[in-house]
Amino acid sequence: MLAIDECRYIIADPIGRVDSGISSYSQNAVKELVKIGVNAQVISKESNELIDDYRGRLATYIRSTNKSGARVIVEAPETEAATMEISGKDATIHIRLHCSKNLGALVQGQALCQKTLALEQTEIARASYLSAPSASAVIASRALFRIADNICCYPNPAPEWSKNTKHPDDSVKLEYVLFVGRLHPLKGVHWLYELVARLPEIQFHVITPLSDNISQKIGPSNLIYIDGANIDKFEKYRMARLVLIPSIYETASMVGIEAIAAGVPIVSWAHLGISEYGTYPDVVTVKPWQIDMFSDSVRKVFFSNDRDRCRVGKGNEINKLFLDGFKAAMDGKIGNFMPVNISNEAVSVTNKLTSDKTTTALILPKPKPMSRWHQKLRKLRRTPLLFFKDSWLIRSLATSPKSDSPEQQAAINKKNIKLPTKPAQSSAPQKQSTETKKPIMFTKIQKAGKIEFRDDVPSVPAGLITGFLYPDNRSTEAGRIISELAKFSDFRYVQPPMLQIGTFQTQLEGSVVETVERIDVKNKKIISSVDHLVLLDPPLELIQALRSAGTRQRTIVILTKQESLPDPWHVDVLIVVDNSVLVDYEHKNSYRRVIRVKEPSVLHVAIRRAIQEGAPKNPDMFLPLFGFDGNYRDELLSINSVFFQGLIRMPSSFSPRGKTIEDLCFQIANNAEALAVTESVYLKYRSLCDRIDDKGALARLLSFCIYDGVIFDVRI
Repeated sequence: MLAIDECRYIIADPIGRVDSGISSYSQNAVKELVKIGVNAQVISKESNELIDDYRGRLATYIRSTNKSGARVIVEAPETEAATMEISGKDATIHIRLHCSKNLGALVQGQALCQKTLALEQTEIARASYLSAPSASAVIASRALFRIADNICCYPNPAPEWSKNTKHPDDSVKLEYVLFVGRLHPLKGVHWLYELVARLPEIQFHVITPLSDNISQKIGPSNLIYIDGANIDKFEKYRMARLVLIPSIYETASMVGIEAIAAGVPIVSWAHLGISEYGTYPDVVTVKPWQIDMFSDSVRKVFFSNDRDRCRVGKGNEINKLFLDGFKAAMDGKIGNFMPVNISNEAVSVTNKLTSDKTTTALILPKPKPMSRWHQKLRKLRRTPLLFFKDSWLIRSLATSPKSDSPEQQAAINKKNIKLPTKPAQSSAPQKQSTETKKPIMFTKIQKAGKIEFRDDVPSVPAGLITGFLYPDNRSTEAGRIISELAKFSDFRYVQPPMLQIGTFQTQLEGSVVETVERIDVKNKKIISSVDHLVLLDPPLELIQALRSAGTRQRTIVILTKQESLPDPWHVDVLIVVDNSVLVDYEHKNSYRRVIRVKEPSVLHVAIRRAIQEGAPKNPDMFLPLFGFDGNYRDELLSINSVFFQGLIRMPSSFSPRGKTIEDLCFQIANNAEALAVTESVYLKYRSLCDRIDDKGALARLLSFCIYDGVIFDVRI
């Protein structure tokens, strides 16, 4: 049996966010373990700390703790392999299968990080103790990892709300359905929006981080967003009629556990781990993906008289099972201490969910067959190079004979088609010049003082001047990127004199307004002549200041380090490096355009891509995003892209309601029958256009277009 008095029990939290289920579990678990005499503590990752630095700091702390002679046990989730640098001599490892990020990617049909997956498997294999917050977690995790049978299932602890739980006064009206969490596809946010549209008579309150400026600010009148950092969460639970958990998959929802502790009913899918924490009327489960049944269950629970019963939180029962399971796991026992056994139906769904390569077919309706004309347009906007490569005209030119008869030449001239000519080859080999022009130093932005730019920017057609600004202490890295850009002989807009370079100091004094005031009228005019401004790991205030000082330049931000994300309204293109910058899915969807690269060595390719996509298009063709088929071909060809950059078809019964532009965007997104935009608009908002089936992404797209001045022709 575990010697409690002689043991140091440390819980590693590699997430370190207030809105994280793992972080909430860690804090609740320590409080419960301390009650039974365990010397427990949490070591959390700091907000700006890289995961590698956190692993090293954790290992160093464990090593120093081990010198005191006390036995040390480190509990950690499998995700991020937080214990990988801890020696087996310093501590005993306990891995708890909360839910790997790779498992979240698997159920969404996304690519897995094989490196991280291998590290997580290694930590699972060398762990002396294995546990899980639900039997469903074990089933799902085995789709990714080899997991031994010596595993103990026991619930995550609940917060100490049961003592405070009281039935609301009769005078208090319970008036809303509560959703708590990030607006992430894995959390089922698309189903949330659909339920909001299906149940207009019900108020939905969403507690989510609002400081990130993501798409939750857009919504209809029966959807209210609340910043989770500034509320009494228990009070919001207590006053809700029910809590909604529509996630694609969760091993154990801390939101659900908090709802049980507050005595609030839950509506969720039957295969989620929360189904093992209670039964009706505390937990109402629905067959996965049956949104009609889900909507009916929400309406039934919301208007049920059962809500008026004296609601008593069951956090104490869950916490007792948590401690019983913890003691059993530390004794090396195998068992299931969950309140409810997982059903056979939940087992089959969980197996299917993790065995399929993608769950898109389970979530989204099957697409309607597209016309051949629609297929070709889609090919044009997705892979333009392949489109033109397969074009009959290009093929005919490429296979034309080297010499033509006079009759053939006359026919070609009549059609005004120019054959490609082969350049004459000199008998003497020509030495290729490797000399490149040196980029002009455009500006040097200091911590304080006046910000000035060179006023000899070449006068060239619009869309061709590029400014590349980088930290003054990273000239070697920036020089490599500039030299790689110079190799694009077919794209002169990233070469001198079109390319202007500059430096900045990473620590600037003053606010955004004070930084803008450092740029006088003359220099504001100069920065306005730059069409593409590329910034390498810039301070957030510099992004907004330069964008505010200019008038038309596109801002391209490159992030190679894990730092605070810039405001999406001030960034046209966000370029991020995998494994260096952690961009959550909801952040990714909130930007106009996101380009991910595997490593910094290919940043020059991403820069060219971002600039090339922003160049003027002539002709600027209309591309159908959805709803248009061959019957509307003439309509798209006839519309003038000079006056309109988008075309929306709405039903004749559409009657917009709401007091804000955000309300209007959300209503249009939910009711639009067809949408087409010009090629330039598509490329500018490609990250949102590629997810146009997501109503939240569509509403975000419309909001950005209004902000940026895109004009739509709306037809009934």
